[in-house]
Amino acid sequence: MSDAIRLKKHLIRFFIYTLFLVVAFFSLIISVQVVAEPNTILMNDSRWPPFFFAGDQLAPPGAAKEILEICFDETGYPVEFTFFPINLLHKYLEIGRLDLNVYSFKPQREAILYYGKEALYRTSYRPFVRWDSPIQIKSLRDFDNLVIGHLEGVTYSERYLAYLRKKQAQGKVLTVRSNVYGLTMLIKKRIDILVEADSTIFWFAKQLGVTDKIKMLDFDIRTADYFLTVSKKSRKIKDPQKFLAKIDECIRGLKKDGRYAEIMKKYGLEY
Repeated sequence: MSDAIRLKKHLIRFFIYTLFLVVAFFSLIISVQVVAEPNTILMNDSRWPPFFFAGDQLAPPGAAKEILEICFDETGYPVEFTFFPINLLHKYLEIGRLDLNVYSFKPQREAILYYGKEALYRTSYRPFVRWDSPIQIKSLRDFDNLVIGHLEGVTYSERYLAYLRKKQAQGKVLTVRSNVYGLTMLIKKRIDILVEADSTIFWFAKQLGVTDKIKMLDFDIRTADYFLTVSKKSRKIKDPQKFLAKIDECIRGLKKDGRYAEIMKKYGLEY
């Protein structure tokens, strides 16, 4: 085959690949061009089982979503839940295109967000191993000789994230796009350990019927409460502090009258 023909084939492949990327990019942008009523508040419907399921019609609403739906109804605010990709989430909150999201507290986020004061839920990031694994984790150094499973987009704690980046440079991290895949890689011994939110892994393990094949280690990467937040650039919530105070009051009421615990229990969560 002549060099000219070979070059022509490479150019055709490059053109097709580039066209594919352009189409994929614009498909993503179009997918988040949310059409809502002018006064409807937009709330991110995260993909974070068992708290949110990104509007998946084959899944339950999610524990946190059920609680917020009650509170939005009781306070009379028109809110629409819509999934926003994680790579666009921060930017859309920063410019006010998205009004609401649930976050743990980080001081740097206060530049663009108002925080509620009543925790919606709490979760911990922990290491998971196979049920018969002898691995014990007492410090970050104990991860040194292990292949770690990491869910794309999760930031954990600053200290662990910095450690993880060093491990990635060594080729000792397998980044996955779903917890189902992460659990599968763990059980099939493609990775030694998987770090994720405890409630999320237990949810997926139960759905997959593999609860007896994994165990959680008693090493806390990060435990945090999660709160409803309002974008400081939101044009639909005229008084964010008043809005959050009403939602906080509602959440406290649900905790007091038992409805909060009932909802959490449906998702295997004990609070």
